[in-house]
Amino acid sequence: MTGGARRTGGSPLPQEGGAAPKPGVGPGAEKKRLRDRVILVVGAGDLPTRTMALHAAAHGAAIVCAGPVLAPVLETAGLAAATGGTARVIEAPTPPLGGLELVRAAAGVLAEPTDAVIAEAAFASPFAAHAEAAALSAVLAGGARVLLVPARPDGGSKAHAARVLDAWIAARTAAGTLPPTDTDVARPRP
Repeated sequence: MTGGARRTGGSPLPQEGGAAPKPGVGPGAEKKRLRDRVILVVGAGDLPTRTMALHAAAHGAAIVCAGPVLAPVLETAGLAAATGGTARVIEAPTPPLGGLELVRAAAGVLAEPTDAVIAEAAFASPFAAHAEAAALSAVLAGGARVLLVPARPDGGSKAHAARVLDAWIAARTAAGTLPPTDTDVARPRP
């Protein structure tokens, strides 16, 4: 594969009928409220950020993992894929890859990201992490959410991930921007 990217996890092959599989669609989709999202995870090998990525994948989001060191990034993608999530990896070190180049790399391995999660710990300073968050906010489509994960989140990694994602889902519910669940839409039975 070219472009420094490797496909990891998920199903890259089209399914019956020629259409590519959609993450989070099918049995149990009523619990997968982020199934229409592709989340770029920068610093995916950082424990608090890994926890956030795995929670997002459990809610149906497809994740594109990147980070400064490849081995822990691959581990995060593997964990997400092992639990049935869609996960891909950008092999180029991130940082220094960032902004529009990073969005293009994510689009090259899966799809253009709809949102981003950024680990403060992946950058030389909190200021550099905030600058990357601003750069990604400027190039992602309108309505994108860019979440910055502190190196030591209050209450621990799991509690922080659950709290932030629950708030995100509640905000999307209130704004009416969540996709319909399997129970919201009548579907023909096979």
